[in-house]
This record gives sequence, structure tokens and C-alpha cells, in this order.
Amino acid sequence: MDYDPWHKEMAITADALDAMRQKHLKALADNLRECAEGLVSIDAYIELRYQRGWDKNQEYLSVLNNNIEKDLHRGFTGTGPHRADISVFVDGVLAKERLSRGQQKALVAALVVAQAKTLIDNAVVPILLVDDLYAELDNNHTSRVCAALAC
Repeated sequence: MDYDPWHKEMAITADALDAMRQKHLKALADNLRECAEGLVSIDAYIELRYQRGWDKNQEYLSVLNNNIEKDLHRGFTGTGPHRADISVFVDGVLAKERLSRGQQKALVAALVVAQAKTLIDNAVVPILLVDDLYAELDNNHTSRVCAALAC
């Protein structure tokens, strides 16, 4: 079977998706730093790092063509935008290794608020379902999250 037409379409779509994700992530990171100031009790630099799902030094079409045998053997495409990931760093260290459990929960809340703000900035009005904040956050952080969500 000739996979070249499929690979070309996948590469075009993957590149477009990657560009959109990078643009969105930049706006999200800016909003996260702003939201985290009021929600997370730390004085540190928060950074989002994006891994696109394939080697940043290679074009996706080349990666697909080079991995065809492995992918056929596995039964799925092992690289691509479906393998993308985002990591949160605080002062250059993974957040889960640097922050307390409570700070991690507050950071996740800040990330949700930042995502909502980023969507609103792009004319998309999100609906957030918030369930049992008190189970995850103390009274002080719960009040801060509610105030942030109200704006």
C-alpha cells in the first residue's frame, strides 16, 4: 500500500496543529503567570513547556516515512501531534517536584482560570463545571479561585 498521500496530509495537518498549539500556549502561559500570582502562594517563575510529539529537529513527513515499518508492526502511528505534552515548571524544576501538594492544587486551579481567560480573549466563552472545591483547596484558596472565576 502507498502511504505517501496519507503521510503528506498527516504532516500538513500536524504542522498546522502544532503552530496553533504553540500560539495558544504562549497566550496561556502569559495568563497563567498572571493568574498564579493571586492563587498560588509562591514567588517563582512559572513556565509551560510544550513537546509537540516528534523530534523538533525533523519534519513530520520524514519522521512518518522513517518510522513506517515500526508503525505497521505496532499497528498505530507512534509519533505525532497525538503524542504532544505540556509540562509545568517552577523556577526551572518540574512543578510536581518543587511544589507542595496544596500548591500543586492551587496551580491547577490557576491553570483552569488561565485557560478560561485565554479562551475568552479569543472570543470563546467557556463553561466551567466546578465540583467540590473545598475538597481540594483550603478556605483561603477556595475564596481566591471563586473570585478569579467571577471576573
